[in-house]
Amino acid sequence: MIRIDAVWMAVEPLDMRAGTETALARVVKVFGAAHPHTAYLFANRRTQPDSPIDELLPHRWRTA
Repeated sequence: MIRIDAVWMAVEPLDMRAGTETALARVVKVFGAAHPHTAYLFANRRTQPDSPIDELLPHRWRTA
């Protein structure tokens, strides 16, 4: 089982096609480092209407 002590949710969507290195770079840029046992959640920038993410994050942030 994976131990998660904290969860941080990003307020700006991230294009998931960019890969894990880009997500890690965003975490380091914002928080200074990726902390152990911490989950970082990003909404996918390219979500489509009525996608499963809408059920998980009903008040998701939209970009202009």
